[in-house]
Amino acid sequence: MPNENTYRADELIDARHLPCPKPLLLTKRTMKNLQAGAILKVLTHDASFQIDIAVFAKRGGHKLLQSWQEGQSYVSLIQKTN
Repeated sequence: MPNENTYRADELIDARHLPCPKPLLLTKRTMKNLQAGAILKVLTHDASFQIDIAVFAKRGGHKLLQSWQEGQSYVSLIQKTN
């Protein structure tokens, strides 16, 4: 597991109870409201979210800082860059 203390999340989405594609939709909506440089932490139980968030970050010009599995959950840290 990465050291999540490396980054301080400015916003948290706990989407562990939401089915696909809702975690990604919620992530997109939240990212629109963040300032450039802000970091969003997303928790989900959906393994495919790891792929979805990487594609979203690349297409949106954002930076996927870290992504890992922690028990039954998947954790992603994404930074808004524009």
